[in-house]
Order: sequence, then structure tokens, then C-alpha cells
Amino acid sequence: MTNKNFKLYIIFPFALVLLFQTAAFSQTATLSPYSRYGIGDLLFNGFSHQRAMGGLSVGIQQSAYLNFGNPASYAADSIVMFQLGLNLEAMKFANNDVSVSKTNGNIAYISMGFPLIKNHWYLNVGMIPMSAVGYKNILMTDVNYPGNANFLYEGSGGYNRYYGGMGFRLSKKLTIGFNASYLYGTSTHTSKVEFSESGFYNTQIQNTTTLSDIYLTGGLQYSTTTKKGLQVTFGLSGEPSQNINAKRDLVWLNYTSNGSFPVPKDTVLFEDGEKGDVKLPLNAGFGFSVSRKNHWLVGAEVKMQKWEDFTYYGINDSLNNSYRVSIGGQWIPDDNSTRYYNKVIYRAGAYYSSGYLELNNEAINDIGVTFGLGIPLRGKPYFSHLDLAFEFGREGTTNNNLIRERYARLVIGLTFREDWFRRTKFD
Repeated sequence: MTNKNFKLYIIFPFALVLLFQTAAFSQTATLSPYSRYGIGDLLFNGFSHQRAMGGLSVGIQQSAYLNFGNPASYAADSIVMFQLGLNLEAMKFANNDVSVSKTNGNIAYISMGFPLIKNHWYLNVGMIPMSAVGYKNILMTDVNYPGNANFLYEGSGGYNRYYGGMGFRLSKKLTIGFNASYLYGTSTHTSKVEFSESGFYNTQIQNTTTLSDIYLTGGLQYSTTTKKGLQVTFGLSGEPSQNINAKRDLVWLNYTSNGSFPVPKDTVLFEDGEKGDVKLPLNAGFGFSVSRKNHWLVGAEVKMQKWEDFTYYGINDSLNNSYRVSIGGQWIPDDNSTRYYNKVIYRAGAYYSSGYLELNNEAINDIGVTFGLGIPLRGKPYFSHLDLAFEFGREGTTNNNLIRERYARLVIGLTFREDWFRRTKFD
């Protein structure tokens, strides 16, 4: 690898991350009012090319892309890769009376992988968000409450995975892998009761929780080639139920308002750095795909999570078990063509998630469709790509005074590839 390539494949991707870091991390990764519950809004743990195919990951084995969703797929990778992504979204929130539109953006992922033993042992490291909290100004007014009380709720923060993973080839057809993530982040939830009339103290409860622990993921894949040249891959992935170390600060105070500034009057409760744990539930996924190399791929998968077992400091949060079903695929017109547009990758998919919430006897489901493009950036033998994924979906309902979200997302992914370990030949 030349010094010029080193600058292109190392400095440029990380310079982009630094460029977007200030803007991206100044905003939360979600604006959903439903992020008030559990550990927040669960984010897709994958890359842009997967999101364009409905979120397929468990049964996908593509040597030209990294696949965090099933670390067993790493063993099929044989070249150095850098992947980073930026998520942009527009949302419309509505109930029976009013609707509000908002926009948001954040870093979707950053990942680097390289072979330790080519086609047998592969290492992948990176960062990917796990969940996010980002709701505010959910306002309810009760004129029958003494003093005409307003109830306000606000939350921010989230949790990221800083991970290292390895994939191993056990045989020609069987691969296995794992991700060991350092799960870290902080979320803050604030509840207020404010009175429009004098003579009453306002009340605020603020709960700030930090998670910090190792979180493990495992995967298995079986891939074979039929007599007709089709690659068929079956995959399993999952995470065992794990207790995550937690620390929380809890402040409950009464106050009055001086203009726009609260004036504390007395502290009802103050807990600083209380240690405990958050129990994250067992989840498992099964998927498969059928493909013809460098031409087309179709697949499907289902993932299930046992959220009934979720606890926060020993308290069950009354969440429901959930599942997600995804279907999708991709098509390349002619990878060997000399015409540029024949090398573009076309992707599409759909997904349905039951979610882990049921509010006012209504399930908070999420359904969407996806499509995208993989646009080559340079020539053979190792294409780099600009990967675009578009998602259009709906979460929640307006029934029983709930909120429906409609969203449109664009995930911009960059994939850089380089073969650092090819042995030089001399004439």
C-alpha cells in the first residue's frame, strides 16, 4: 500500500468523522416520545447497505462488506475495510388534535476491519449506537388538579457500543464469531409538575443513569454453494440475558419560578451515584439468504427479544416481548460490464417490528419499506462505495390519545477497501 493510499483510506474517513462529530453528537439520535420507556428508542445495529435491504444481517455473508449483526460473517472477509455512516431523518408526530414536524441527524456507525489470517480469521472494531433517549415537552394540563397543574416530561442521552469482534472459519462451510462491546452512555429523564397559580410549589424529579459494562454477542453461519452456482447461507445470532453495571443520580426537589429560572425551595430526595444494574434481555435471530455472486441476493430473517425479563434496579418495567421480521435483497446488472451504471447496486426491502411497548391497550408497532443504491467510487479489483439507504415508515398510532410517528430517513454510508496483505510478485 502506498503512502497516498494510506492517506486516502485512513486520514480521510476519520477526518469526516471529526467533521461531523460536533454537529452529530450535539443532537440525540432520536426524537421519539416513546424513547421515554425502557432503555430508550432501540436503534438499528447495522450499516447502510443492510438498512437498504430491510435490515438483513443474520443470514448475510458478503465479503465486500462488514456485518456487525452476525460476527460469524467476518470470517468471509479478506481485505481491509473502513465503513462509516451518517443518519439524517425527518419526522412528523401527530395525535388527534395536532401534528409537529422535526428533523434530526447523528453518526450512524464507524467501523474498521482487517484479516489476521486471510479467509480464516478476521478482526472488526468500531462504534455503533444501541439506543437513544430524546423526548421533551410532552404536556398534559389538568384543570381539575389543585392549582391548575401542568405535567411536563423530558429526556435526553443514549447508549453506544464500542466493540471489538472476531470471526473464525471452522470449516469450508461453517463460521463462528463474537462481538465484545463496551456498552457506555448516560440518559436523563426529568418529570415536572408546574402550577399556573401562586401559592403552590412546583416539583421536579430528575433521574440520570449511566451504564458501563461489557456486552457480548455471538453468531454462527453455514454457507454452501449449490450445483447451479448459488450461495445459500443460514445464520444464527444472539445475545444472552446480561446484567449491566449502572449508576444513577436521583434528585427530587420543590421550587418556584422566577421568570424562566427555577428557584429551589427544598430537596425531598437526593441520591448521588447509587450503584445497581440494568438487566438486558435474551435476544436471538435466525435468517437465510440466497445469492449469485456479484449479481443478486435475496433473504429474510426474524429477531426476537424477551423484554418481559428487563429490569431497572430490580424493578420490572412492564415491557412486552418483541420480534422483528425483515425481507430484502440487492441486484447488480452486470458487474463485469465496462459501463459504469451496470455496476451500481440496487437494493430494496421491508420490515415489521412489534416493539416492546403497549400503552393504553395499544401496541406500539413499527413498519417500513426501504431501498437504496451502492455507487462505486473507484475501479477494480476492490471497489469502494457510497451506499445510500432510504427508509419510510410509521410507528405508533393516534388511537386512545397516543402519538403516531411518520418518518423518512437517509443513511449515507462510505465503504473504503484496500488489500494490504497481497504478496508482491516480481518478474
